[in-house]
Amino acid sequence: MAAILSDNFNDNSIDTSAWDPSTLDFDAGVTVSETGQQLVITPLTSTAGTKRNGLQSDNTFNFTQGFAVWKLDQKAGANANVETRCGVFLDASNYLSFQVANTTLTFRKRAGASNSDTTLTYNSTNHKYLMIHHVGASATWYTSPDGAVWTAQRSNIAPGFAVTALKMFFDCGTIASVATITPSTAVFDDVQIGTLDLLVPWEQLAQFGRFVDLIIDPGCPLNIVPDGITTGDELPELTEGQEWPLAA
Repeated sequence: MAAILSDNFNDNSIDTSAWDPSTLDFDAGVTVSETGQQLVITPLTSTAGTKRNGLQSDNTFNFTQGFAVWKLDQKAGANANVETRCGVFLDASNYLSFQVANTTLTFRKRAGASNSDTTLTYNSTNHKYLMIHHVGASATWYTSPDGAVWTAQRSNIAPGFAVTALKMFFDCGTIASVATITPSTAVFDDVQIGTLDLLVPWEQLAQFGRFVDLIIDPGCPLNIVPDGITTGDELPELTEGQEWPLAA
């Protein structure tokens, strides 16, 4: 995967060349800070109306054959009126997102201002990493406990809008007055936007381990040159469970 934009927030300063400190529903009263090598959003208590804040990418990107990944270290609140969200969007009426509110994780497609949702019970361990991947003409929502092994949660959904100029966003806020919010903050880390590009040196993938599991969606082009094989050579046939070692 070739990352177009990535941020681990380790410098404790929001990179304004990469991020716009506003979201689809901007409210400056909701504080956003890069602290403790993470991105921390603190929603407002006892405030009526919809009040959100967070970050969105400065630039648009072509999400065709693209991916977006977020590490959600903590969702805010234990109340259905406190929402922690992340996704990719064209505008306020057209986006693909994850949304965590109380104990519910929602996989949302919003197209033409109309929502299409599927849900499951949120688990902070199993759903630590969140990814939306577009391939062909459809999108799939994935979750992972470690950013390595992914489970498809909602699959092969046509976005219903053009995906060639999208932005990434992540935010938190309230949709009604909430007296007490515990945990009081949403915490994000290790976000990435990019395209699926397997034409990369295998040694670059070795940082993730000696072996890499590839999960390929139907229709996804695959071009692999394993260690010890020259581009253009005929690749050896593999049986199920057989592995190619990565270059050291």
